Amino acid sequence: MEETNTLTCLKDKYKFSDEFISSFFAPFLEGIYLTPLEKQSSRMFHFVFRMFTLGSASLPAGGMQSVTNQLGNKAQNLGVKIECDSLVLSLEKDDLNKRFRLRVKSHSNPKSERVVKAS
Repeated sequence: MEETNTLTCLKDKYKFSDEFISSFFAPFLEGIYLTPLEKQSSRMFHFVFRMFTLGSASLPAGGMQSVTNQLGNKAQNLGVKIECDSLVLSLEKDDLNKRFRLRVKSHSNPKSERVVKAS
């Protein structure tokens, strides 16, 4: 099987319509890989689709949001501070103390050894 990107594979090999690709495959696969279809390997698409076909894929009873809630609750129970909807004005590394300093709009400016910025 020739290697290409997933979008080309879906259009050229399987002849899916643009509408079906944009309404089903794009949100589904981009949610898995967190990258556009044009940058996804067709070999990985075949592997993942085969696993979904042969395996037992399911969703949590509370929907996908329950995964986020569970991870957030566990992190907070371990003392991790999670701030959402915070505009980061700057992020500076303090090499001397091996920490990061965040400047966040309208909040305190936390210091941390590790920072995760998700957008």
